[in-house]
Amino acid sequence: MRRGQFEVRPGQYPQGFMGVFGQYARAVDYLYRAIEQTSFSADHCSYPLLYLMRHALEVGLKANIQCMIQEGQNASGQQMANTHDLSKLHRKFVALVVEQGRMDDDTLAYFRAECMCMESLIRLMPSASSFRYTEDQNGAKVFDAQVLDIASMKPMFARAHAILSYTPVVLFGP
Repeated sequence: MRRGQFEVRPGQYPQGFMGVFGQYARAVDYLYRAIEQTSFSADHCSYPLLYLMRHALEVGLKANIQCMIQEGQNASGQQMANTHDLSKLHRKFVALVVEQGRMDDDTLAYFRAECMCMESLIRLMPSASSFRYTEDQNGAKVFDAQVLDIASMKPMFARAHAILSYTPVVLFGP
């Protein structure tokens, strides 16, 4: 073990939603690769992996919404979405990006295709606000008996990560 490898300085890095989004996305990648390198089923850490994906999407969407509100020319009067509902956050994100009017037709078509993929991933995620547990606040199971294929969800997550990471740069520059 390298000296200092496990020392952390939360609160010093990163600042803001986008930095936290990057950390969640890296955590998803690390955990997924660890599962790939074992003979164990992903069931042994399915909730943490799914919730890391879910929370990364939430933070990434909020980071982009915040950026649109702060940087956008047409986003005056908009407020930060105060919700954990991924579908609502996704709709607000797409609407704010389109509202900017800064993408050419080809870029906008690509953006919409990637957002459709993200929407498909979001439909697999729990909508409950207490997504850290196996049951929501009303006692209903967060996931029912369905089988989710994390191996097919991971590429969808990678696409969502890319669009959430680079949309602010495309719209507003570095």
